[in-house]
Amino acid sequence: MRSIPWLAMTLVAGWVATGMAFDSAQWGDHFEQFTWAHSVEWGYHKHPPLPTWLLAAAIGVFGPSPAWPSVLAAACAIGNAGFTFAIARRLLGPGVAGLALLLWGLQQPFSARANLFNHNTVLMVAVSATAWCVLRALASERRARGWWLATGLAAGAAMLAKYQAVLPLAGIVLALALDGRLADLRVRRGLACAVLVAAALFAPHFAWMVEHRFGTLDYAMQHGQTLDGPGRAWNVVSFLAQQIRLVFPALLFAGLLALLPGPAADPERRAGEAAAAQTRRAWLTGLLVFPLLATVATGPLLGIALQNHWGYQALQFGALWLAWRVRRHAVVAGPAWIGLALLLHAVFLAVTVLPAANSGGSARIDSRYPAQALADAVRRDWKDSSLCPLSIVVGPSFEAGMVSVYGDGRARVLEDGDFTKSPWITPDQLLRMGATYISTSASRLPLAGATRVGSIDVGGVAPLGNSRIYWAIVPPETCAVDAGSGE
Repeated sequence: MRSIPWLAMTLVAGWVATGMAFDSAQWGDHFEQFTWAHSVEWGYHKHPPLPTWLLAAAIGVFGPSPAWPSVLAAACAIGNAGFTFAIARRLLGPGVAGLALLLWGLQQPFSARANLFNHNTVLMVAVSATAWCVLRALASERRARGWWLATGLAAGAAMLAKYQAVLPLAGIVLALALDGRLADLRVRRGLACAVLVAAALFAPHFAWMVEHRFGTLDYAMQHGQTLDGPGRAWNVVSFLAQQIRLVFPALLFAGLLALLPGPAADPERRAGEAAAAQTRRAWLTGLLVFPLLATVATGPLLGIALQNHWGYQALQFGALWLAWRVRRHAVVAGPAWIGLALLLHAVFLAVTVLPAANSGGSARIDSRYPAQALADAVRRDWKDSSLCPLSIVVGPSFEAGMVSVYGDGRARVLEDGDFTKSPWITPDQLLRMGATYISTSASRLPLAGATRVGSIDVGGVAPLGNSRIYWAIVPPETCAVDAGSGE
């Protein structure tokens, strides 16, 4: 049983490696991170900064590479697996923890999407780290202060990853209350210390939010757009249906185990198990029930559309509940349940890989883009037009990001031509350094000063069904200024 955590982590790494092998491009969210990583800021126009900082650090230390988002995604997923297993051991016991981890690995955010690096990826590992630090603080009297400090650091990281962190962090406090631990003065003091540390970490970003008129919060609230009554109801139904789809492999695994007979008597009924049962119920409520219900309630109460990826975190501890429910059936099955888990991993890996491996590609637009061909074609036209290095690409973060990432990775992206989205690029720099302009429509290209215009066939997989991507080369007049310096 001790090898199960390593087995589960190996499976997660295998999913990441498979995704990298069969996807010709990146997930769309990766290009946003690459676009923003050219400057370390306290915030970006859509989100808090932590995921972008991590990518910027990898690029700064090791150099640019299209592989960094997948590497970071793997690191987050494996770290998340380790924390989840540790939480399961403490709440469910070592025997059930291995089952919980294999169920966890069958949830699509940790399998088919294990190579996706975005704000949800970092949020989930930060939340699991926070929960683990709290459990360690409760169990350790001598080192409790250090663990509460670590709790604050992890909670602050969660808030710097995504504002949705408010829900699971509140759920952890709820778990402490339901377990009766908040009655202990030492716990309250430790929790207050953690809150202060998290607030200190978040404070610079909050100051940035104030300076930028809470634009990230406005984006999170969908710019004030609200759904009507029927729209809210349908959105909730659609959201829940999508969550079932995302966790279906884990549900299938648990369902197959549940078909096996289990012992009639519940061994938990011993007198000594009462306290453990209360703790387990409190934490499953705080980690799973509360975040899920609060997320679902967001739509009807605020009228904003629930996004499917909001369920990633809300259900990230769902495997713990499933494992506990089928634990007795796993005992009857013996080691066979490990083989069943491996079989289901293999089946769903094949289901994921086969569409991406054929000539038509998968359903995801970003996995079928001729990213390298686009970048190479733009680079050839730029070199034919100028001896200067390409320093700025102007256009959507998706297409313009491809030109940068699959070029040499050094060209900065002026997202949508909007200086407020990419404030590290100034109008003066754009004029002095020249740029390549990318668009899904030839009519939107600036032709003034352009020395070359080109396009590439993308097979009708571009956004809105476009079949070509267009670019215009506007080179600088001279190379007297070092274009790579940004000065």
